[in-house]
Amino acid sequence: MLSYLFQEFATNEESEELINIFNKSIDYVFHLIEQMETLNSVENLPLNVYVEEFNLNNFIEETVKSFKSVAEAKSIKLNQNFKAKENIIKTDINFLKRVLYNVISNAIKFSPFEKNIFIDLEFVKNNFLIKIKDEGPGISEDDKKKLFDKFNKLKNKPTNSESSSGLGLFIVKELLKNLKGQIDVTSKIDVGTTFTIILPKSI
Repeated sequence: MLSYLFQEFATNEESEELINIFNKSIDYVFHLIEQMETLNSVENLPLNVYVEEFNLNNFIEETVKSFKSVAEAKSIKLNQNFKAKENIIKTDINFLKRVLYNVISNAIKFSPFEKNIFIDLEFVKNNFLIKIKDEGPGISEDDKKKLFDKFNKLKNKPTNSESSSGLGLFIVKELLKNLKGQIDVTSKIDVGTTFTIILPKSI
């Protein structure tokens, strides 16, 4: 209905711009609702961890594929490199899916156009290391201290007006606790940021 009104009373250029703003606003609302529902679960409800065995290589590949159109919209190339000799993990697949989604989504949001994102998988001392490296602006030392806080307000902003609730990395941290894992971050200003998700082979 609103899209029709835009087209009826605005020029083509104005209509396209208004529809774009409207769609981004709707996306933000749905994104915020989804994040708030997850936040309520991790903070207020006992989380049931459902452990299953699956191929981590295949899982990451499928997750990365789901970001193809989003990355292409910013001419961002998603590069995968799996060095791990092991590829079978026993963990909660849905928790891990949310963790990976939030981290990769952030990497795309905060990356400038025409950059690379690297997703690497290693296996070290019975732990899987999933590394997501971007070529973004980097994170300051001050922002690193509050990076995993709830509703964080950081200096860096999404580069294409994408939605950002300030909850994604807090949720990642809380979910990883249930997977007996953790997340580390290294960053260099004007070079990029690497998030390393560390997961045991089996929980």
